[in-house]
Amino acid sequence: MEDFTATQRKVIEWLALPKSKRKPKTQIQLGAAIGVSDETISIWKRDPKFKQAVWGLIEDMAGDDDADVIAEIVKNSKRPGRDGVNDRRLWLQWRGQLVEKQEDVTKDRDLVVRVIRVNAGNRFDGTGTTSGPDGDKA
Repeated sequence: MEDFTATQRKVIEWLALPKSKRKPKTQIQLGAAIGVSDETISIWKRDPKFKQAVWGLIEDMAGDDDADVIAEIVKNSKRPGRDGVNDRRLWLQWRGQLVEKQEDVTKDRDLVVRVIRVNAGNRFDGTGTTSGPDGDKA
């Protein structure tokens, strides 16, 4: 966050908090408290680097709750119906800790796919021979 002024960092920290924990409560009140207009804060919020800084801080703060969420997953996995699993699954996906298991199923094993690559005007036809742009064998 060193790319931002002290005032911008205050806004980033404020935006990263849940609305219920923000003090002051509104963007207008925040602007008045730190000496910038509501419009200035709105402009900052549209800046992709500013948004990235807010999300980066949110992710850092969320890491403190990982152990609690995982404990709930374990607790709820033992309950019939497993209430809250979808929310916890989303949490793990967001944190990059859940990887979907995928299977590669090929129904027709005799199917051969020929890949033709075009590189610098030459075609590689998959047989080991190379032809130029006009089809001349190289």
